[in-house]
Amino acid sequence: AVRGVIRGHLAIGAIHTLGQVNLPGLVARFHRTHPAVTLRLHHVGAPELVRRTADGEIDLAIVDPPLGPQGDRVRATTIATESLQLAVAADSPLAHRTRVRLTDLADHEFIEYRPDSALRASIDRACHAAGLQRQIACEVDALPELDELVALGLGVSLLPPAAIRMADGRAAAVATDPAIPRELMLVTPLDRAPSPAGAAFLRLLGDTPSTRRSL
Repeated sequence: AVRGVIRGHLAIGAIHTLGQVNLPGLVARFHRTHPAVTLRLHHVGAPELVRRTADGEIDLAIVDPPLGPQGDRVRATTIATESLQLAVAADSPLAHRTRVRLTDLADHEFIEYRPDSALRASIDRACHAAGLQRQIACEVDALPELDELVALGLGVSLLPPAAIRMADGRAAAVATDPAIPRELMLVTPLDRAPSPAGAAFLRLLGDTPSTRRSL
């Protein structure tokens, strides 16, 4: 510590689809700079990550809103924004569209991410506001499985662009009208300062081009 070497542990929480935030790249860069810090990554739903951050089980988390019932116990900062897109099979007629109205999807079957996720809550809210009552054919807990079902033509899905790219070209992304905005937020405990390791990671995150403007 006297020599300026940061030691200890750093627990980072993150939802499964971060899109513009390259968490593996950030972790690799952090480790090269601070090799004496042991890192632990946690991947669960946003409300649970917010609770763990507030309770001190993890140091910080990257989530999407809504933050859940513990949201008033953390400090939340928007670090990136994007729009969800409609994922369709590559051979679907919809794949040739540049944009589709949400209300035009009433006759399509949807594949949905798990109901307890913040992503699902955002989609439910946007579709309700647009007047779209979705026909849900299947709900899944894992995004790779969801991508596979879309690629096989079981249904369509509203997803972050990064999640659609996981299908390796077997699914196409179509913009929606209206657009469905999505935020990525950094949450840290409201009642305590970050540890030295946490502060170093926050500085690294702030220096990342995709998040520098928001931070």
